Amino acid sequence: MAHTRSAIVPVPPPPCSGSLVLSFANWLICRFFALLAAASLVACSPTNHAIDALDKAIGELGKPSANWHAVVLSLGKSLPQSSQNLIAADLDRIAQRGLASSPPDGRCDPNLIRARVRQELGRIRIRLDPRNPPLKPAPLVAVICEPSPAVFDLDRCVRDIDLYGHDLDASAMVLLIEGVSGQVREVEGGVGDAGGQVLTIPSASLRLSEDDAKIVVRAKGSERDMALIDVVAPVRPPPAQALSSAARKVDEVITHLDGRTFGENRGVTYGRNCTPGHQRSECSVQLVRGNGQCEPAWVDPTNESDCRCRVQFKLSAYESLDCRVRVTERAVLKPQVARKKLVCG
Repeated sequence: MAHTRSAIVPVPPPPCSGSLVLSFANWLICRFFALLAAASLVACSPTNHAIDALDKAIGELGKPSANWHAVVLSLGKSLPQSSQNLIAADLDRIAQRGLASSPPDGRCDPNLIRARVRQELGRIRIRLDPRNPPLKPAPLVAVICEPSPAVFDLDRCVRDIDLYGHDLDASAMVLLIEGVSGQVREVEGGVGDAGGQVLTIPSASLRLSEDDAKIVVRAKGSERDMALIDVVAPVRPPPAQALSSAARKVDEVITHLDGRTFGENRGVTYGRNCTPGHQRSECSVQLVRGNGQCEPAWVDPTNESDCRCRVQFKLSAYESLDCRVRVTERAVLKPQVARKKLVCG
């Protein structure tokens, strides 16, 4: 019987095998596949998953109609387990801070919260990779959304004033008291040494009296007012006294406002406590130019000696107006009953 031998066909080594002298073309092919493999590893890394998800969320929060809470929840759910460890704690902190500031329990406007959340996501994104961020890096400026109470009533003298906002730093603020006659004094000790989303000011430290008109919170080294709180004198039955017919001006100003992108709904206080021997007469508004509403009302309707008028301006988006506000008082023919200087604190 004839025996046949199987033919053994040699298998050539791969182009990148070290047993062959690489040609230039083979070297290019090897180099291409090596770079492709490296790029694939990088693209699949947890950091890049997180960066891609952050970029998408930052883009969505750039829209005024975006629901910031839904975007943050969706961001957390979209991350694979390998990426969650990078930013999960940060996302939880951002969500909790935003919910604490949201109505009805919080005091901040939803658009402001959306913008702050977008900024914070931008800071996380830059921390992971500072190259080509979708949002330029910017410091988070402290903002007070609302003081509570918004008006300090000397008849009640509440124990504390709470300031609600974002990134509040007591050491960067100064507390001022503006008097009825326009003089300003700084409160020793400022607003304390706390920070975060709520600052509490003990009212006893303010030593407020009927000579005071406003509590002002201002950024240190700046003329920027962060919060204004009107001080209202106690309510006393007005004496039955005749007024002269001649009215004199307490305040007269033309206010210009722009509605910009989101419109405007802002209250502005004019005037002051009436001059001793006088009582308020009239607060009138006149729409000089533009479209919108100017609605006046006395700060304290029950106190005839309070010549402060608060005007509520309402504008639609991209509208503007000029409104003339005039506050007057009338002299009392008979002497005023002496007022007791009440002090809170």
